[in-house]
Amino acid sequence: MTWAICLVVLTGTFTGCDDLFDGSGLSLNSNYSNMELSVPQSPAGEYIFIEELLPTNIDDAINETNSDYSSINSIILIEATAEILNNENEELNYDAFSSVKVAISTDGLPEKVIAKITEIPDEADELVMDLQNTDVTEYLDAEKYFVTAYAVLDKDIETPMNILVKLRYKITLGF
Repeated sequence: MTWAICLVVLTGTFTGCDDLFDGSGLSLNSNYSNMELSVPQSPAGEYIFIEELLPTNIDDAINETNSDYSSINSIILIEATAEILNNENEELNYDAFSSVKVAISTDGLPEKVIAKITEIPDEADELVMDLQNTDVTEYLDAEKYFVTAYAVLDKDIETPMNILVKLRYKITLGF
């Protein structure tokens, strides 16, 4: 049985980018796209923790270079993490989780997994996910897109958790 549980807040995406020149044009590393979710007490099982329609907001990165969308060569996912926020006493961790994956989708394009972790370190309170299918240009070029997080719990979650999922992108502009 799959359970859908989520509360998501998107904050400050693609602002204050770092500029880099590489062989293919100007590269911008975005600030993090932050999505916060609440995980209540939950029995072991499969869950969809986020399924949220997010607005594409790469305008700030594009405007910093006086460019436009036609200048985008690529948008590549370069980092994906998930951190437990309400961990003041360092008692909460991902030990109940056996795997986590994050997928992206938009109208007209199939869902694709962009990050996952299948071996959760013992007592970890932050996960750094392995990147998969990192070219998300077509997805972030859309007006809106879905980001979905799937998790498998092999143990019950006794204490509710607040988790911050952070995604960071490299935007390459050609001239």
